[in-house]
Amino acid sequence: MNSNLAQSLVSALVQRLEQSGWHGEAEVATGDTQLDAVMERNGVVAIFEVRLGYKNSPASWIIGLSDTVNEFRRLRNPAAGCFGVLVTDSEVSERLVAAASRYPVEIFSFSRLQSVESITQGVVNVCESAALEFAQEGSQEQSELAGNWAVFADNSSISASGSSVRTGRIESQENLRVATNELEREIERLEGVLGRQHPSVLFLRVRLASRERSVDLFEQVLRDQKNFLGSDSPDLLSTRLGLASLFQERGDHRRAIAIYQEALRHSSEFLPESDPQTLTVKNNLATSLLAIGEFAEAIRLYEQTLSERIRVLGENHPSTLASLSNLASAYREIGDLGRATGLYERVLDQRLRILGEDHPDSLASRNNLAYAYQSLGDLARAVPLYEQTLSDCARVLGLDHPDTLNARNNLASAYEAAGDLGRAIPLYEETLADRQRVLGPDHPSTLSSGNNIAGAYQAAGDLGRAVSLYEQTLAVCARVLGSDHPDTLTARNNLASAYEAAGDLGRAIPLYEETLADRQRVLGPDHPSTITFRDNLAGAYEAAGDLGRAIPLYEQALADSIRILGTEHPSTFTFRNNLAGAYLSSGNLDRAISIYEQTLTDRVRVLGPDHPNTLASRNNLAYAYQVMGDLDRAVPMYEESVVACQRILGDSHPTTLTARSNLAGAYLAAGDPGQAIPLFEGALADSLRILGDNHPLTRITQARLAKARLRQQ
Repeated sequence: MNSNLAQSLVSALVQRLEQSGWHGEAEVATGDTQLDAVMERNGVVAIFEVRLGYKNSPASWIIGLSDTVNEFRRLRNPAAGCFGVLVTDSEVSERLVAAASRYPVEIFSFSRLQSVESITQGVVNVCESAALEFAQEGSQEQSELAGNWAVFADNSSISASGSSVRTGRIESQENLRVATNELEREIERLEGVLGRQHPSVLFLRVRLASRERSVDLFEQVLRDQKNFLGSDSPDLLSTRLGLASLFQERGDHRRAIAIYQEALRHSSEFLPESDPQTLTVKNNLATSLLAIGEFAEAIRLYEQTLSERIRVLGENHPSTLASLSNLASAYREIGDLGRATGLYERVLDQRLRILGEDHPDSLASRNNLAYAYQSLGDLARAVPLYEQTLSDCARVLGLDHPDTLNARNNLASAYEAAGDLGRAIPLYEETLADRQRVLGPDHPSTLSSGNNIAGAYQAAGDLGRAVSLYEQTLAVCARVLGSDHPDTLTARNNLASAYEAAGDLGRAIPLYEETLADRQRVLGPDHPSTITFRDNLAGAYEAAGDLGRAIPLYEQALADSIRILGTEHPSTFTFRNNLAGAYLSSGNLDRAISIYEQTLTDRVRVLGPDHPNTLASRNNLAYAYQVMGDLDRAVPMYEESVVACQRILGDSHPTTLTARSNLAGAYLAAGDPGQAIPLFEGALADSLRILGDNHPLTRITQARLAKARLRQQ
C-alpha cells in the first residue's frame, strides 16, 4: 500500500477507531507480512487491508486476508478472537460477498465521492458489528463468569461469584435491530443467488441465531447443516458451541454439557488437542460442570486446559491467565479459599505486569481478588480493593459500562458484609437505577440488583420493602428467564426467606418446599445449592416449632454436604452449626454443645480466628453454655466474642451489636443487672442509630433492657 490517499485513510481509520475504544497502530509487521493496521478492543483484534484503484475485487484478496488472519491467530492467539477488514473502492460482487461470509473477513466498499469521515464511520460500524458477533459468539470463552445472586436465609447462604465479565460497548436496541435487519436482508438476498442450503447462507444463519439469541434458529440451522453438509462437517462446530453457550446463558447446564461433549468428540476428528477452539470447548464444558456441582471433573478440565495453554502459548498469554483465573474460581467454589486467593493474586500480578493497571483484564482480576478476600472474611483488604477497582473502572471504562456497574454492586455487597448498610443500600439503589437505564429492566444484571437491594432491606429490618421487591423480582425472573432458571429459583427462595423473617411462615414454608422440589428436579439432589435450599426449609420448620421435620432435614443436608463438598467446606460448617441450633431448640444440649465446639474448632483452623463465621460460632457456643446454665464458661466466651467483634468488625456492625446484647443477657442471667443494664443501653442506642427502631435486633434489645430494669427494682 503506497499511495498517499491510502496512507491518510489508514491514519484516519486508526484515529477514529481509537475514539471508539480500540487500540493499535498502522503499518504493523508480523512475520513476512506488512499489515496496514491492527486494532484491538476487549481481546478482539481487527486486521485492516486497504485496496484502492482497482476496478473489481478478486477472490484472492479475501483468501489472502483470511490466511493473514489465521496466521495472526496462530502466532498471537488473541484472547477473544480475530477478524480481517478489507477496505476498498473497487466493485464487490454478490458472489464475493457470499464467499467472504465463510471467511473471518468483513468487506467495506465505498465510493470515491464519500468523505473520509463517512468512510471511517462506515468502517467503525463494520468493526462494531463484527465485535458484537464475537461478544455473542458461541465459541467465546466462558471466563470469569459474573453473577450477583445471593441466597439469603437463616445462617446459611450461597453467594455467586462477584467477578466481572469483560463486556463490549452497550449497543442501543435500535442499533441492534438495524444490524439484525441488515443481516436478515443479506441472508434473503444470498438465498436468491445461492439457495438456502449453501454453506455461506448457513453460516450467516448461524450469525443470525447468535445475534437473536434463539434456540429455535440454532437448532434449525444445525439440522440443515447436518442434512446438507454432513454430520462430520467442521461448520457444525461453531453452531454447536453457539447453541451450548445459549443454554449456559439460560441456566440449562445439563443440555449445554451434552452439546459441549458432542462438540469435543466432533472437534477431535479435525482439530489437534491443543487447538484454541478445542481448549475453549473444554473450558466452557468445565464451566457448566462447575455450575451443576461436578467439581472434580470441572477442575480436571480446567487444569488440563491450563497445562495445554502454558505449553502452547506460554505462562503470560492472556488466554493462559484466563485459564488460571477460572481454576482459581473453581477452587473458590469448593471452599479451598487459600488456594483460590493465591491463584487470584498470581493472575493479578501477571496481568498488571504484562497488560498494565488499566486493562479490562487487570480490572477484572482486581475485582476477583477482592471477592476472594471477602470470602475469607478479610474485609479490611476487600473493601479498599473494591473501592480502587470501582474508581478505575469508572475512569477507564466510563460510569455506565457494565463492568463499572458490576464493580459498584460488588462494593455495595462488601459494605453490607461489613455491616455498613448506610453506605451499602444507597450504592445498591444507584446501581439498580443505572442498570435499569443502561441495560433495561429485564436484563439479568438488573434483576440481580433488585434481588441484592431487597436482601439489604431485609438485613436492615425493612421487611415491607424487602418482600415487595423480592415479589417484583421473582415475577420478572419467571417471565424473562422462565420458571426453572436457577436465578428464578434463587429469587423464589429469597422471597420465602423474607416471608420467614416477617413471621409469615404460612407463606414461607410452602414456597420453600416448592422451590426445593424444583431445584432437585432441575439441578439434582446433590447440587450444592439444592443442599442449601434443603437446609433453608429445615430452618423454616424449626422456626415453626416443627423440630420433628427440621432435625432430619438438617441432618440430611449436613450428610450430603460432607459427601459432596467435604468436611472442611465452609458450607459444611454452616450446616453443622444450624443442626446444633436445632438440637439446642429440642433440649438436646449435650449434642448441641458438642457440635458447636467441633464447628468452632474447625472454623478457627480452616477459616481463621477472625473470620466472621468463626465469630458467630464463638457466640453460638457461648449461648449454648448459657442455656445449659454454665455461666462460668458462657460469660468469658461472650466477653471474648465482643472484644473480637469490636476489633475485627467495628462497634457498629450488627454482629457486634448482637454480641454486646448477648453479653448483657449473660450478665443478667448471672444476677448482675448492674453490669447488664449499661451494656443493654449502649447496644440499644447503637442499634436504634444504625438499624432503626423496627429492626428485630432493636426490638429484642429493648425487651431485654426492660426485663433487666424490672429485675433491678
